[in-house]
Amino acid sequence: MTLEERVAEVQSLRCVYKVIPNAPCFGMDKEFIRKWNIHVVLASPEYDKPDDNYYRVPREMGILQIMPRTEGVSTSDIIKRIKNRTDLD
Repeated sequence: MTLEERVAEVQSLRCVYKVIPNAPCFGMDKEFIRKWNIHVVLASPEYDKPDDNYYRVPREMGILQIMPRTEGVSTSDIIKRIKNRTDLD
């Protein structure tokens, strides 16, 4: 998915107020979180480690929430399914 497609998907969720497409790539600091008035930061379980620096600040602020992955859905599988479609020829 392109960045625009991902933004549109996330923005379509009723629980999402705003999507920040150009968020920092190397972790968020308190200044960024306060500037954008961020209340919740979501991450998948593999990032729920005390030594993970990317989510360190949201974890320390108590706004990090862990969301489990959806069984049977992966980027690799989606790409394979798209490549194997016969109706695109």
